[in-house]
Amino acid sequence: LGESFSNRFRVDPAYANLPVTANNRADVTGKKCGDILRWACQASGTWPRARQQDGALTAEPLWNEGNKLTLDNLNSYPTMKANENLAALIFRLADENQTEYVVSGNATNSEKTVTIVNPFLHTQAQAMSAARLILAQYGGNVLETVGRGDPASEIGDVDTVWLDESNATTARRMTQTFQFQDGVLQNCQSTLLQAEGSYLYTEFAVI
Repeated sequence: LGESFSNRFRVDPAYANLPVTANNRADVTGKKCGDILRWACQASGTWPRARQQDGALTAEPLWNEGNKLTLDNLNSYPTMKANENLAALIFRLADENQTEYVVSGNATNSEKTVTIVNPFLHTQAQAMSAARLILAQYGGNVLETVGRGDPASEIGDVDTVWLDESNATTARRMTQTFQFQDGVLQNCQSTLLQAEGSYLYTEFAVI
């Protein structure tokens, strides 16, 4: 990834030794660093981010911890809208036959499909593992908030968002902004994802 990240990267020890291979050099020649990084993380079950404390490039699995967004730190109640659905994931595997492998999405009536060509995905089992992570971003709801902001919050956090005085919900932080007005951190916008696509993999029945 170049000299910019020399000695400025971290990989979760549990994932550092996983094999991520392409069939030949041509499969990754001329590709952007960002694409190769995204493909490698997709194949290993991790995701890339800039580590908050020092900006180091980090590849690790998603976590399920975060902060609280209380009503007294918000300008108004959070707004909620439907998250987009996905009909199918179409993988073009990096095998001898360029096999096309289709994984059902979270909503078969959706008009959206996604085609994935990743030179590091060779088998259907690898594609299914990647599909599980991808589908975790679809379905459910999107929460949008405007408030004081919290510099301790990171992209990927699972935050607890208060909806009223007696009800709260959890959602994963996807975007956030920080801005100062009159010397005070305020009117910071956040988008949080309360996806349900991952629930496709939480229960199963053997028939």
